[in-house]
Order: sequence, then structure tokens, then C-alpha cells
Amino acid sequence: MSFDALMNKFHSKAQDAKAMGGEKKLAAYKKLFVGHWYNIIETIFVTWISANLFAIGTVGYYRFPIHMPLRVVILLVAVILIMPGMVSDLIGVFFMGGLIAWQRIQSNRLTVTAAEIQEKRR
Repeated sequence: MSFDALMNKFHSKAQDAKAMGGEKKLAAYKKLFVGHWYNIIETIFVTWISANLFAIGTVGYYRFPIHMPLRVVILLVAVILIMPGMVSDLIGVFFMGGLIAWQRIQSNRLTVTAAEIQEKRR
């Protein structure tokens, strides 16, 4: 489905809501797609990152367990992402990328260490 078809469907639902006297529904539909397509995609992406950081911070595990001080920092960054603005978005994106890179490096180190231990046992 193309973007134009999606927007036409959105506008027809908004007109249906208005015809049925649902001004509240119409207001909700108008707030759903605010801005250009790249603003909408950015919002969805940043919300996904914030939700993931919040989940990682509360659970305390991504690829392996995360200690409490780092969990607090992760939760703080997830809350910072709630604030609108490019600076907070960049902080969250870079922090998520750094967290993923750090976890992968640690995971590779643990794999190498486990392989060395098995090799010594032989």
C-alpha cells in the first residue's frame, strides 16, 4: 500500500468520524499523522529505541546481565528520549548503538574465553 493510499484511507476515516458526530474521534485521527513522512518515521524509530532501552533497563539483561549502575543510566536515557528534540534523539541513538556494540564485544570475549578453557581441558 502506497503512502498516498494510506493517507486517503486516513482522510476517509476522518470524514466518516466527522459525519457520525464523533469530533473526539476526528481530533484523534488528526493527531495521528502529524508532519511529513520522515518525521513520522523518526518518531516511530525513537519510540522503538526508548521502549527497548526501558525494557533492557528494567529487566537488566540484553545479551548478558547488566549491573545496577548501568541499568540506572539506561533507564535515564530512556526517559530522556521522551523529551522532544533532536539532541535527546541523538543521545538515545548513540547510547543504544554503544550499548549494542559493548554487549557484542563482551559476548565475543566470553566466547573466546570459553573456547580457551575448553582447549586447555583437552
